[in-house]
Amino acid sequence: MRKNDVLIKGTKEGILVALGEGDDYLALKRRLEERLGSFARFFTGTEVTLEVGRRHLTPSQLRELEEIITREHGMRVLRVRPGRVLEDAGPEKVPVEGRPTGVVKRTLRSGQRVAYDGNLVLFGDVHPGAEVVASGDVVVLGSLYGVAHAGARGAEDAVVAALRLRPTQIRIGVHIGRPPEDDPPGEEGPEIARVRDGQIVVERYAAMKMGGQAERRETAWAKSS
Repeated sequence: MRKNDVLIKGTKEGILVALGEGDDYLALKRRLEERLGSFARFFTGTEVTLEVGRRHLTPSQLRELEEIITREHGMRVLRVRPGRVLEDAGPEKVPVEGRPTGVVKRTLRSGQRVAYDGNLVLFGDVHPGAEVVASGDVVVLGSLYGVAHAGARGAEDAVVAALRLRPTQIRIGVHIGRPPEDDPPGEEGPEIARVRDGQIVVERYAAMKMGGQAERRETAWAKSS
């Protein structure tokens, strides 16, 4: 593939958009718009894998390319295969019964994004402005302050869990929620968000008590557009 060119092709997982190498970001962006524009009516509503390859992109450049794909052409970026966009390699795959599970061992800072087709477990924090996306469950063994999207392929049985659950926004399948403004801070501890009766609810668990029963408090989150 030529420098600053864009390859678009269909795969079993949807549409693959692969970026060529080169240092001219503006030329790449123009080429992406041209290529997508020529097939716009065929791509609306499809899922996209964005393959960065060896190209170096800043987080803001990556977000701009994703916006061209999603907002201007009606597609959905399901995953990003990074070259040098993130600080290290993508999730490490580990064998888990059911969905495949990816493991990331680092903290995500503002502007960073990790996506995985399966369950995603992150050992670290997700700062405001960062995003974690998975087609299965999202588990953050740390504080979640950014955006989390579980069930990105539409699985409403997926959950988002964190040791400290204070996200900007949570998505599970097609449902979007945000913490209620009048929710008191309460006692800190692990929480899990899931869909129940068409709404995202959050359950907080205390230490297991005698008899195997867990103390539980459930909060319904406000729907977000």
